[in-house]
Amino acid sequence: MVLAGAALALVPASAGAQQRTISVAGGASLSAANDTARVSFAVEAVRAGRSAALGTASRRLRAVLGTLRRNGVAAADTRTGAISVVRERVRTRRGRVVRYRARSGVRAVVRPASGVGEVVDSAVGAGASVSSGPDFFVADGKALQRRALVAAFADARAKAAALAGESGLALGRPLSLRESTFVAEEPQQQEEAGSRNQADGQPQAAPTPTRPGRTSVEATVYVVFEAN
Repeated sequence: MVLAGAALALVPASAGAQQRTISVAGGASLSAANDTARVSFAVEAVRAGRSAALGTASRRLRAVLGTLRRNGVAAADTRTGAISVVRERVRTRRGRVVRYRARSGVRAVVRPASGVGEVVDSAVGAGASVSSGPDFFVADGKALQRRALVAAFADARAKAAALAGESGLALGRPLSLRESTFVAEEPQQQEEAGSRNQADGQPQAAPTPTRPGRTSVEATVYVVFEAN
């Protein structure tokens, strides 16, 4: 009897003896709703002096951090990024003048992911000039992978038991095992909120819509079972 992904073999166990084995591949696919989101914000300011530009950008960043905190984002789930101050020459009606552009940002992890739309709206309203993301994921992705591997092993054992039964053998213990997992996220289609800020003057009737989606894990295990 031949089944795809399975094989019955005789392997030398010792001098003058042979050991029967059954080799199978088991697979499983599981998915879970994304419960966490990662989103980044940037603030910037252009002023005539370095200190003025940096000071304004810093005030805006503090305002964004404050609104993140008020929206339930824990301090441990925020991380500020690089701070830059760049000298620029800007053309005006009076000719070219020197200006300084200061920029900084923060990355935040939002839990649960369902609240990320309100977080984006609040941060942009507080002075964030650019918002990127959100990127959705499962907080405990390792647990999902382990569940998929257990299910794949159960599939492999069921295949091996069916082969053993058809061959008149008793299925024994696993002799070797190797595995592989693949994590796939649903495609996300979303708009960047960078063009929206407090200067728009347009109150939002509802939070920016988001759809966290699901994360899928595909697991495969290759097992060699003893057969008696």
